[in-house]
Amino acid sequence: MCPLVELGAILLGAFLYGAWWIRLRVHGAADRAGWRPLAAWTAGLGVTVLALLSPLGALAHQLFWIHMVQHELLIFLAAPLFLVGLMPLLPAVPTGAWTRYVSLARAIESLARPLPALAFSTAILWLWHAPAAFDLTLASVPVHALEHLSFLGAFLVYWRPLMRAGGPLPVLRTGASRALYLLAGGTQAAVLGALLAFAGSPYYRHYMQTAGAWGFTPLADQQLGGAVMLLSGAVAYVAAAAFAIPDPIPAERWRAV
Repeated sequence: MCPLVELGAILLGAFLYGAWWIRLRVHGAADRAGWRPLAAWTAGLGVTVLALLSPLGALAHQLFWIHMVQHELLIFLAAPLFLVGLMPLLPAVPTGAWTRYVSLARAIESLARPLPALAFSTAILWLWHAPAAFDLTLASVPVHALEHLSFLGAFLVYWRPLMRAGGPLPVLRTGASRALYLLAGGTQAAVLGALLAFAGSPYYRHYMQTAGAWGFTPLADQQLGGAVMLLSGAVAYVAAAAFAIPDPIPAERWRAV
């Protein structure tokens, strides 16, 4: 994605959320628009800046393992932070704009149910790591932008069922169901990471031409990227389990206190 487009999208996200948050505060909904959701959203924007606008963004075109760091930041940090910032601001009962766009609201609600959310996030993760699709993202700025947006969107959907009810979207209500959900998500991500980490040959043509300039063979670069995926995924899913299995991540915890 072009840095100016990325910066514009991040600034737009900051402006729209800030305006919504201030509007809720002004209209007496400070219980929903607390300081903690604002901090979480701001942190999500900061992680997105780190992933896309720092030197990681440029190095991701040169080294596969850096590209994996970039993706994991979006999937395992930015997406849940945005979700924690967003969910407390939504009304418990669909009202206003939500009810004016009934078809869109129903589509989002259907996609955010646990099984569709798991299937959608899995499909997006595996699709973009297919060699042809991955090489296409590195050759096309619009496709690369679509990749990043789809990762964020898919994992906003994935993490939502682990949060406590408090908005218009469904959640998992028992510790056992949340444990199985995390196990399924973590397993499919681990399998993909293992396929990359223990591959006998490089998959991505783009990095066959760039990795050598940084002292890596294409295979070693890919294997390190797979290891990044395995390690970051293990940390993310264990951390999510620690928060979500005993009790779902409460939207109320992020409201004003």
